Amino acid sequence: MAEENEGKDTGAEAPGAGVDPVAVALALCGASQAQADAFLKKQEAFIDDQREFITDQRHHLHEQTKSLKIGIFNERMSAALKLLTACAGLAVAAALIFLVWDAANAQGLVIDAFSVPPDLAARGLTGEVVATRFRDQVQAMQAATESERPADTYQDNWGSELMVEIPDTGLTLGELDEMLRDRIGHVSHVTGEVVRTSSGIAVTARLGGATPKTFTGPESAFDDLARQAAEAVYRASQPYRYTQYVAGQGRYREAFAVISDLATIGPSGERGWAYTEWGMLDMNGHGDLGAAIRHCLKGRAVGGASTVAAEICVVNAQLWSGHDEAALVLTPEL
Repeated sequence: MAEENEGKDTGAEAPGAGVDPVAVALALCGASQAQADAFLKKQEAFIDDQREFITDQRHHLHEQTKSLKIGIFNERMSAALKLLTACAGLAVAAALIFLVWDAANAQGLVIDAFSVPPDLAARGLTGEVVATRFRDQVQAMQAATESERPADTYQDNWGSELMVEIPDTGLTLGELDEMLRDRIGHVSHVTGEVVRTSSGIAVTARLGGATPKTFTGPESAFDDLARQAAEAVYRASQPYRYTQYVAGQGRYREAFAVISDLATIGPSGERGWAYTEWGMLDMNGHGDLGAAIRHCLKGRAVGGASTVAAEICVVNAQLWSGHDEAALVLTPEL
């Protein structure tokens, strides 16, 4: 029995051996108290080792799970960051494309802040104020201009885009937009200055690189001087509209001078319209129906977008001159 017990004890002490309850019971029944206590201590130590091993395994598994979760989180965050970066890049690209497209299609008149004497600026007549009042004069002239001509047929069309521009410091988004409009758009710039003279002040305005126009008078006549300067710019840039503006005020001599120049030496895209307007002025300003028919026929011969307007002009002139049959011949074509 002792040999069997010793054999069983050896098996129980073997590394990794399981605890057999039957063997333990037999060993304890046949063993002395000291042997039983020693055996139980070994078993307790073995169980403690197993518990420690299991605890280590659990800790290891916990750390592995934690690392795996962190890795998945990092991968998701990296993917989200890449997606956000791509979206931000697309947004910036879209914004730049829009800026370029908007600048390429930009039209209008930009009035830069005028240069003014320090004493006038101190009293409130700053460069920005002068530019704003100049713009108001131009807007008033546009409002007083009656025209049925489509806006997109003008060689240089301001439309309703009249802006006063105040220079900024640093390359802002607004300055980038301004630079693009100046480079690839169709924007006209007005610059100018107000200076002191022996008799009062002089107001000068220039459109782009054109020859500037200067108007002098007392300081109290600033608004009238600004109006004259605005008219000079309006005439230089919008001769067709300017003709209708001054004709509406009964200033026919000036209207004929401007429209005849536009018809004979103006841009090709403006000549048909100019001849037609010349004919209308012949009827309304001079009552010269023969000249009206000749000029309207020239406008019709030029062709283009002005053809229908020229034919209407010819029909009206024929009717007013009593040539009803000639008017009827033209009417079916309209």
